[in-house]
Amino acid sequence: MFVNGNDWQVNQLAITLVSKSTTRAQVRARFFNFKEPQDQLFDLIVEDGRWMIDDVRATQKGNRWTMSKILTHAPDAFPDEKK
Repeated sequence: MFVNGNDWQVNQLAITLVSKSTTRAQVRARFFNFKEPQDQLFDLIVEDGRWMIDDVRATQKGNRWTMSKILTHAPDAFPDEKK
């Protein structure tokens, strides 16, 4: 889980399975951090027989981001950011 900040006070965490196949899965984490709602999707893949995180996306309106795009400095890593 990523808290979208340096400090955290997480509560009301709910994790749900969105989809699953033999090699891929997606789970959603919803929680509040300092009373701010957070909604994140975790894309998982099987590597060497273990489930690993492939990507993470924050999906709450106004504060969306995609981790793989942040790490590659993609211009659309933060689609809600004003240019």
